[in-house]
Amino acid sequence: MKTVAVFYDPEKSASLAALKRITRVFKEKKIRFFLLKLGARFGRFRDLDAAIALGGDGTMLRVAQLVAPHSVPLLGINSGGLGFLSGIEFSEVPAKLEAFLSTGFPVQQRRMLEVSVSRKGARIFGPEIALNECIVRCAEQGRAIYVESFYGSDFIASYFGDGIIVSTPTGSTAYALSASGPIMAPQMDAFLLTPICPHTLTQRPLVFPADRPVTLEIKPWRGRRETLSALASVDGQRNVKMKYGDVVRITEYGKPLKVFVNPELSYFDVLRRKLKWGERAREI
Repeated sequence: MKTVAVFYDPEKSASLAALKRITRVFKEKKIRFFLLKLGARFGRFRDLDAAIALGGDGTMLRVAQLVAPHSVPLLGINSGGLGFLSGIEFSEVPAKLEAFLSTGFPVQQRRMLEVSVSRKGARIFGPEIALNECIVRCAEQGRAIYVESFYGSDFIASYFGDGIIVSTPTGSTAYALSASGPIMAPQMDAFLLTPICPHTLTQRPLVFPADRPVTLEIKPWRGRRETLSALASVDGQRNVKMKYGDVVRITEYGKPLKVFVNPELSYFDVLRRKLKWGERAREI
């Protein structure tokens, strides 16, 4: 490990405090490093051996969009809240960071989504990439949305409710989990389609192989023509407003994100630590 870039949010005081300890380790190990604010331009990805996202899961999602196209492996150091995607907790610096710089961590490949929106055959948004999910919902508070869904050329179903989440296996523990979706092992090559509060008793989440696109078309409910604004959101970072007839196309992105994972923790260890998965409620 010779050259590393650290991406951080200058608005987060915890990240600014953590930078001092991290840069001290780099200097002791004689590691060349770049400190980059989120949103800053950087054109030297080919020089990097690794990238570090310093912050919480939101920072990790933003940095993933930057480094995945360049196949730069990413390590998350959690100085935020949950930090489900992070490989190291800030409290474990400097020991774990020194171990990472000296011997490296195992690398996992995480599938990503590529999302675009078209209107009357012309693209109006994208392509954008996402590590977690694409959400399609009504942009107006308190109103439901009607969406027709397809897997390749196969019709899946019509959904009437608050919206639809199409997520990666990594994203199965994000918004989709809150909408009663299943937990998927992150190495799976699949999509997860989870309806958000569908107004029916018979629609449940679906898991598909990621070999065909998923398309979602915004439709008027029962032929109604009143104005309705929908919204597509990509990892909560990029959003676009839509109208009736607009089509969201979601495919697997051509380059998976390379993520460094803590060799001392299995995925199930992370589920138990971060989400209390499988634990019984303690008696009061």
